Amino acid sequence: MLLLVCSNKDGNIKIKLNEIDKVIKGRESGKPTIFENGIVLNWNMYAGVVEDKSSKEEISELVKLGRTIEEARKEVEGKSSIFAKLLSDKMRMLSPEVRTIAQEEAAREERRR
Repeated sequence: MLLLVCSNKDGNIKIKLNEIDKVIKGRESGKPTIFENGIVLNWNMYAGVVEDKSSKEEISELVKLGRTIEEARKEVEGKSSIFAKLLSDKMRMLSPEVRTIAQEEAAREERRR
């Protein structure tokens, strides 16, 4: 994973390698660009793209625990999903039983990918 760095710390966005073309096109056009884990509305705030060291370290730890590199990468990439962030507040509204069922189903779906 890569980190699209913005001039404000909270504006940094984790992006996948396959989204680098979006960075280039968005920067050239100056238009708002939507990434899987966020959106850049103002390219004047853009500072660059660097390797995401925290994701790299997390993948390394998961491999040490017995996962394959691909499994670890998918797990780490899945954690940063914008959709998971958007739905996290909604999950609290569910009863514990329904929440557990939803989380188990999401985990099964993630493993299928």
